[in-house]
Amino acid sequence: MNIILLSQIIGLLAIILNVSSLQFKKKTSMMKMLLIANILFLIQYFLLKAYSASLICLITIIRTILFTRYDEKKQRIPINLLIFILIICIIVGIFTYKNLLSLVPVIIAMTYTIAATFKRPEKFKIVYGICGIIWLIYNYKVKAYVNIIGNIFEITSSFIGAKRKYKK
Repeated sequence: MNIILLSQIIGLLAIILNVSSLQFKKKTSMMKMLLIANILFLIQYFLLKAYSASLICLITIIRTILFTRYDEKKQRIPINLLIFILIICIIVGIFTYKNLLSLVPVIIAMTYTIAATFKRPEKFKIVYGICGIIWLIYNYKVKAYVNIIGNIFEITSSFIGAKRKYKK
């Protein structure tokens, strides 16, 4: 099977999980679904040789596991853990730097990391939607075409999920 086609299929599965995660009411449920989606995104970006995005997905997986543990215990995420993950993102950005485009996943990961510390899921969903717009541009440039469609759904779903909460 063609690597590009395989990567698009994996990306489609990741998108389905990613978009559906934004409709969960509980942040922990949302984060668990995002964990699985990010494993698939890691594989997809690796197959597309978008190594900066692959490494960022790996960091995202680790961050999601750690942050979900704190969320499940209803504990605040320690600032030193947040800073540590942000520093790791910067280090990955330095080592994978090829051009400005290679920094996009790093900047988005740092934004997601900060947003993941928010207690209220609707705020996280809004940030997720904004980052989805930036991912859309990145995915076009690295030929993750299926993800572009997914980004549109992700953006729409995140704002619908957040709006539904504010309506109540």
